[in-house]
Amino acid sequence: MTLDIVAYNRPDVACTAARYTVVKVPAKAHFLVSAQAEADRDHYIVRGRPIPGTAFHGEYVVNLAGVPVTGRHIRDDTIDWREHLRRSCSRTQEGSLVGFVGAGNLTMNPQFIGFSQGQVYCVRLQSFDRAFPFVLSDQEGVRFEQVRCSPDDPPRGDGISGPQLVREGKPLNLDELARMASEGQFYDLRHAIQFPHITWESQGGSGMASPPPIDVGLERFWRDGMLDPQAVTSAILGEPVEIPLQPYVEVFPPAGQPIGLDRLTATLNAQGYVEANRPQARGEWNLAHDRIQVVFYLGIYNHSLLGMGEDSALVWLGLSSQGGRTGLTLLDTAQLAADYMTDAILVDNGGDVMCRLDDSWLVPSAYERERIRGLLLLKGDRGAARYESHPVGVCPITEQRLL
Repeated sequence: MTLDIVAYNRPDVACTAARYTVVKVPAKAHFLVSAQAEADRDHYIVRGRPIPGTAFHGEYVVNLAGVPVTGRHIRDDTIDWREHLRRSCSRTQEGSLVGFVGAGNLTMNPQFIGFSQGQVYCVRLQSFDRAFPFVLSDQEGVRFEQVRCSPDDPPRGDGISGPQLVREGKPLNLDELARMASEGQFYDLRHAIQFPHITWESQGGSGMASPPPIDVGLERFWRDGMLDPQAVTSAILGEPVEIPLQPYVEVFPPAGQPIGLDRLTATLNAQGYVEANRPQARGEWNLAHDRIQVVFYLGIYNHSLLGMGEDSALVWLGLSSQGGRTGLTLLDTAQLAADYMTDAILVDNGGDVMCRLDDSWLVPSAYERERIRGLLLLKGDRGAARYESHPVGVCPITEQRLL
C-alpha cells in the first residue's frame, strides 16, 4: 500500500476503523450489469434543488408512485440484492457466478451510466455530449475504453462508467479533482467536500417523522438546479467560501423551529471545524453578522472503484468505513487505487459499497444496506478470484489542515 495513505475521522465519532479490500478476477472472467429497470431515468436522487418545503439542499427521491420522499424512505421501493440475483438467474448458469459488487449509483446519480442487453441505465438529466470512461465486459473478458453512448445508441455487451480516478497509472490530483467537481462529475458533493452535518433528535413516540438532516453550506453550491462551479472550485482548493446565515435563523418548516446559530456553531465545533479570526487553513471558520466563512475539509468517505490491472485482469477496490464520519478523501482513494489499477472509475459510495464472493460477504454494507439499484455480477471460475484486505491508519480530520 502507498505508505502515506490515511483515513480521517470526525472527533464526534467513536468508530475509528478503516480497511480496504482488493478483489482480482482473471482476465477471461467478465461481469454482467443488473439494474432496477422500473426505477430507470425518473427516480434519481435530487440534490440540485431544495428539499420540498425548505430552503436547504440535501437529498430526496420521487418514488415509483410519484411521491417525493426523504431520509430512510428513499430506498423503500428499491429492490434488494437477492431480487437482482433472481432477475438475472437466466444469465448466470449454475456455477458461473463468482459473486457481486455494488453499483448503487446507477439510476440514482448522473455521471454513472450502465448498459446491458441493449438498454442504457442512467438518470433523466444525464448528458451524452462526450465520451465516457467505461469498463466493458463480454464473453472474451473485460477492457477499458472511452465510449460514446446514449439511450438511443446502446453498445453491445455490458459496461459501467463513472468518474475516472486513475488514468494510465496516475491518480487524479487536487487541481483535477476541483475541475471534475466543478463540471458536475461528483453530483453528491459530500464525496468531495466535508459538510458539517446537522441531524435532529428522534421524534420518539410522537408519530411524526424526523426532519431531514442538513449538510451545512450545501445550498451555497447550487442555484436553480445549476451547480456554482466557482464555489465548488474554491471549496476543493482550500479557499474560504461564504455562506449566508439567513436560512439558518428562519423557521425550518419540517422542525417547526429555526436551526439557529447555537445548533449551527455547535455542529461545526463538534465535527472538527475550528473557529478563526481569518479562516485560511482547511477546517477554519468565522462567524460574521450575516454569514459565515468556511474553509472546507475535503470529503471523507468510503468508496469503491472498478478498473483494470496491468495484466488486463478485472480489479475491484472497496473501502470499509462510515461515509462522512470516517473515511478517505477521493485523492487518497485514487492514490491507493493506482497501486493496483492502470485505469479505474468510481462505482459506489457509502452504504452501497459491498462485495459478496463465493456466497459469503467479503465487504458487507457499512449500514447493513440490502436494497440497491444496481449490481455487477462477476462471472467466471469461482476458485480463480483472489483478494486481499488491509487496515488503514486513521487520523483526526483536523490534520487535514496540513494539506
